[in-house]
Amino acid sequence: MKIGEFSRKFQLPQHTVRYYAELGLLVPEVRNRQYYFNEDCEADMRLIEKSKSAGFSLKEIHQILSLRRLSNFASPEDSRLLQRYVQNRLGELEDERKVWETRRLRIERRIGELETSSAPEP
Repeated sequence: MKIGEFSRKFQLPQHTVRYYAELGLLVPEVRNRQYYFNEDCEADMRLIEKSKSAGFSLKEIHQILSLRRLSNFASPEDSRLLQRYVQNRLGELEDERKVWETRRLRIERRIGELETSSAPEP
């Protein structure tokens, strides 16, 4: 399928699809300077979507796609490497959660201070 149909199917702007192809995240066939996307590209795009929704960077997604393209995670080493990528991302998310939780508590504390200081005195 051409880029227009592919972009509509995945609800992405065409420039995003081109960018992903330039980065090597998608590897469409090129004929007469036009991209043609096959089932492999669709599978890659589904993996990109899943990985992005989990917070992986495009660089990390490229590493995951490269690993899948080389071995399809068939070897135990590749499976462990993928597991390590996912575990690292989970750890990063946990660190981010702690930072946000600290910020939330500070804001709640400040709100309490403001409510107390602006309350009319009896």
